[in-house]
Amino acid sequence: CAIMFTQNSQYLQDRGWGYDPQSVLYAQVDDHLMFDKLKKSLNQYSNVEEISGGFDHLGVKNSTSLLKQQEKEYEISTLSIDPNYLSLVGLEMAAGREFIPNSTADRNGMIVNEKFVSQLSLANPLELEYEIDSTKYTIIGVVKDFHFNSFQSAVEPMVFLVGEEENFKNLIFRVAKGTELQSLEFLKKEWSSLFPEIPFRGGLQEDVWGSYFSLLAWLGEFWRIIAYLTVFMAALGLFGMVSLNISGRLKEFSIKKVLGASIRHIGLTIVLNYVWLFVIALAIGTPLSYFLVGFFFDVVYPYHIPSNMESPLLASIILVGVLWVEVGSLLVKINNAN
Repeated sequence: CAIMFTQNSQYLQDRGWGYDPQSVLYAQVDDHLMFDKLKKSLNQYSNVEEISGGFDHLGVKNSTSLLKQQEKEYEISTLSIDPNYLSLVGLEMAAGREFIPNSTADRNGMIVNEKFVSQLSLANPLELEYEIDSTKYTIIGVVKDFHFNSFQSAVEPMVFLVGEEENFKNLIFRVAKGTELQSLEFLKKEWSSLFPEIPFRGGLQEDVWGSYFSLLAWLGEFWRIIAYLTVFMAALGLFGMVSLNISGRLKEFSIKKVLGASIRHIGLTIVLNYVWLFVIALAIGTPLSYFLVGFFFDVVYPYHIPSNMESPLLASIILVGVLWVEVGSLLVKINNAN
């Protein structure tokens, strides 16, 4: 358990979000006036490569709308965005196309994620029509699944719509690689200059779930300590059992030494007492831990490290290694005994 939980914490830290948050920054504004001022200021900054916006933003805010098709209704998360938003944050298309800037037709287009397609069991989603807030929209593209929330929540169906800039509450921009921190300082400086009475709201896209990753790092350390403790407790119990066995047979081993028995022979005599105990324990414990931990992961974690036999086998190897080390240390004591 301890080994697999430690590996799972690392697996979640390394898991991709389904988009590219690196070199992306954002700022949350109150109205279009703030959005427009900040956008003009950023357009003058040499490190900025592309600017976008949206009423909603990945990991920061999303809206909920009622989706209708004929007599069926679905409550679904929507993101109202600028046409170039998808390419800026690095979302990949699985089918169809992205929004075209300044396209009037795309005002009534919608892009969905793969989860939307699978959950509604759509064989060919492109060109299907849905109604949102009494307006009809046509699916023009499908993006690959991405994480809007932390990995503690499963990916949900999501719909992207083209929004009106005057309603945007989030300004998103991509900067040249290596200039993220410098650009963040510039953003804070411009914010304090333009809106001195309003606290800064923004940052690096990578830090949107900073607290979640800090928790994962803490959990990784916690399970690492538990792993060390479990090995130590197993070693302690085994050492007590083997020591008790040897201390009761010290005269026997001494007589064998006098009669010419080698330490290797005495060691094998001791080890053979525990071979079947270990074989039976590992034969039961290894597959049992594999299935129990796998079942627990499936129940608790929407996303987790794939179940494998490597972790139970590693635990078994550690226990066998502990046995050999302890028997070896006691053999040294027997060898030195007069």
